[in-house]
Amino acid sequence: MKHKIDWQFTAIDDLDGIETYHEEYSQETATRIIDEITSRVKTLADFPFLGPKINKNSSKRRLTVGNYSIFYEVCEERKLVQILYVWHQARDASSLA
Repeated sequence: MKHKIDWQFTAIDDLDGIETYHEEYSQETATRIIDEITSRVKTLADFPFLGPKINKNSSKRRLTVGNYSIFYEVCEERKLVQILYVWHQARDASSLA
């Protein structure tokens, strides 16, 4: 059974910021990056444990798409994947653990 994908407001805001930033330089690039991120997230419906845990004591996981990391959590009981953040890899993610 597929998992449902639930985009948290923080992740939606992150995507909006990524798109806005790249639109300043190229609409085509902005669209491509957002499409790559959302396509990768869709794979989590079938493979929710695809990304490794961000550390051994955390329930949060990370997928990488280009220069961006998608942070998410899986609730197996509810068959739910919550997309928490989408950050550029240059950002410090240590506060997310």
